[in-house]
Amino acid sequence: MPYSSSEDESLPSNVKKAPKNLRKQFVAIFNSAMENCPNENDQGECESRAFRMANGVMKKRMQNKDLDTEEQSAWDWAVKCYGSAIAA
Repeated sequence: MPYSSSEDESLPSNVKKAPKNLRKQFVAIFNSAMENCPNENDQGECESRAFRMANGVMKKRMQNKDLDTEEQSAWDWAVKCYGSAIAA
């Protein structure tokens, strides 16, 4: 199920808590992965893959502290969502 925007009410709770530009990136990656899914007959598998891809990018940006000014406060959000794995 593609998302309409970074303000979509059906976004996962961890994404809703993220700064707007990270939400936009999540939506773009998720929707692109769904659109380009090689196995269109299995929407469940496509959706799982899209979530893994989009969450992976968000996690990597937070691990690398690839943050702009708006995202500085997002570090706390990332630790809450992904735990101590990124705090090291």
